[in-house]
Amino acid sequence: MGKIAMLVTLLFALSAASQSSDSQRADVILTPSHDLQVPTIIRGQLADAADVEANLNLPNKDVALEYDTVRDNPDTADFMNNEPHVVLVRGERVIFNTGISSLARTGPIRFHGMALLARAGTTPIVVCAFTLGGDSAETFFVFLGEQSKGYKVIATLRGEQAQIRINSRPLASFELWKGDGFSGRGSDAECVWCPKYYKKTMYEFRQGKLEKLESIRTKRGYDPDPFFETPFILIK
Repeated sequence: MGKIAMLVTLLFALSAASQSSDSQRADVILTPSHDLQVPTIIRGQLADAADVEANLNLPNKDVALEYDTVRDNPDTADFMNNEPHVVLVRGERVIFNTGISSLARTGPIRFHGMALLARAGTTPIVVCAFTLGGDSAETFFVFLGEQSKGYKVIATLRGEQAQIRINSRPLASFELWKGDGFSGRGSDAECVWCPKYYKKTMYEFRQGKLEKLESIRTKRGYDPDPFFETPFILIK
């Protein structure tokens, strides 16, 4: 590899590291960006990438990327034909690449955020959020982890205007909050963006597998907008 290529690859690693700041903690949360720099040797392996929106440096030195196949320009319906991908890169090689539409089985799909959960054992777990539907009201979460034969999708979750609240303990635990019915009365019972009850479900990764612990339904309604706007937050 030439000196210029080596320099670009180094800058790519440093860029990813700067986004993750302290990638061994469970508080690494990224929001969508646009046109992030990717080394030519990596970009050449992503022939259908139109817009790289996130890169995250992992504790094991791998890098997680998200890209869209369509450039989603403001005030357009470009996203209707998009196919988001999540990619894992090791050194100069793409070692995992998965399209999200085959997992969600519905659309349209838009990238909504990426986070690193605390490691379960020595395995980094990346979770990506996507919105589904023309109104983006449903949130779809995809979890990726490294196993003996490489990276794979280890779990998916979804819910109306949902949010994951990450517990920063050493174990990879979190709460999934998702809309669970309109909280008002009268003819607005089907209002998508009106206040609604939420179901809070506790999850934890144990030996790389997602375990459901308990669920609680809130006793009052919440405005779904803050949940939609922030798919990942931290709880201490």
